[in-house]
Amino acid sequence: MYKNILLFAFLLSCVFLTAQKTPVPNLYYSLPDTVKAVSFYNEIRVSSDAVAKRGVYIAGGFSGGFVGLEFNKPAKRKIVFAIAGFDKTNSKPVTDRITLLASGEDVVTRSAGKSGGVQSAFPYEWKPGTTYPFLITALADSAADETIYTAYCFLPELKKWKLIASFKVSGNGKTFSELHAFHEYTIAANGRMEEAGMGGNQWIQDERGKWTELTRGWISDNTAGAAGFSRPAKGQQPVINWTANADSAVQAEKDRSAIIRAIREQREDTTGSRDGVYYRIMKEGTGRFVSVSDTITVFYKGSLLLNGSVFDQTREKPATFPLSRLIKGWQLALPACKVGGKIRIIIPSGLAYTIRSRSKAIPPNSVLVFDIEVLAAKSAG
Repeated sequence: MYKNILLFAFLLSCVFLTAQKTPVPNLYYSLPDTVKAVSFYNEIRVSSDAVAKRGVYIAGGFSGGFVGLEFNKPAKRKIVFAIAGFDKTNSKPVTDRITLLASGEDVVTRSAGKSGGVQSAFPYEWKPGTTYPFLITALADSAADETIYTAYCFLPELKKWKLIASFKVSGNGKTFSELHAFHEYTIAANGRMEEAGMGGNQWIQDERGKWTELTRGWISDNTAGAAGFSRPAKGQQPVINWTANADSAVQAEKDRSAIIRAIREQREDTTGSRDGVYYRIMKEGTGRFVSVSDTITVFYKGSLLLNGSVFDQTREKPATFPLSRLIKGWQLALPACKVGGKIRIIIPSGLAYTIRSRSKAIPPNSVLVFDIEVLAAKSAG
C-alpha cells in the first residue's frame, strides 16, 4: 500500500520530494486500537533549505490518498489533495468510483492520468518557515461501502480555512488507516529518530468528537530503514471554526443565485427573507411567535436545494431542542412562524454547515431546505 501511494504521488508531481541536506522519510502514526479516526489534523512547516526540487510535502497521508504542499517555483506552488487510483480488490476502474462532491474557489480537479486517481489543486504561494494546519476527514458508510474524504488547509494570512475538495469513493466504506506524513528527522543521543522542524502537532478525532493527540509512531525511508518515533505531548488541541471560510463571500453569492434561480423557475416559493434566509409560511399558527430563546417541539424534514434529496426528518415522534443551539438559519427564520404553524426555510450554506463535511448526505457548501411544523415553544424563563 505504501509503495502504491508513493508511486501515485510521483506521477502527480513528476519528481518526488528530495531535500537538500537531510532525507525526508515517511512518518507513520500509531493509532489507539479503540479509536476509529474520522478526522486527522496536522501542522506542517517547511524550512527554506528543504525546498529543492519539484515534489510534495505530505501533511496528511492515509491509505488511499494525501493532502499537502506542492512546491516548484514560488509562483507555481500549490495545495494538492489526491485520491489514489490503485485498487487490487475491485475490477471496476477507480475513476468510475470517485465522485467530486464539492471544492473550494479556484480549485481545479483533474484525472491523475495513468495512475487512475484524481487530484484537486489550489494555486497558492505558500511560504517556507510558515506553519500550515491541515485537516482531512473520512465519513465512512460500511453499509453502502463508501467513504467521503474531505481536505482543508488553514490560510494564516486570512486566518480562515480553505476547502480544497470533497470526494465520495465507493468500494471503500472504512475510516482512516495508515496515517502518515513526510517529516525531516534528526538522530537523538539514544539513537532514535526524532522529528525536526516540521510542525509536530498531530491529532485524530473520533466519531463522538473526542480529540486524541498522536505522539508515537515509526519512521521509515529508503535510506535509514525504520525506527521508532515519539515526542512529548503538546496538548494544543485543534479548534476548528467552520464559519471562518476563506471563500465565504464568493460562496454566499453562489448560494443566493441558486436560491433566486429556484424561485424564478418556480421550484420554490417564498413569503420573504431574513438576513439571507428565505422562508414561506405554509400554515398560519394560532399561538405566539417563536423566540430564539425558546425550546421548541417540531416535526421537520431537511433536504438539499440542489436535488431535493432528504438528509434528515422526524418520523412518528416530534423532536425537542433549544432553538439557540441549532444552526443560524433556523434561529433567523423560525421567529417568523407562530406556534401551531408550518414554515419552509431555505438556508444558504454560510448559515448552515458552511464548508464542513457534516454527514454523508450533506456535502460542503450545501444550501438546505427545511419544512418545519412548530407544535410548541417553551420560554427559557
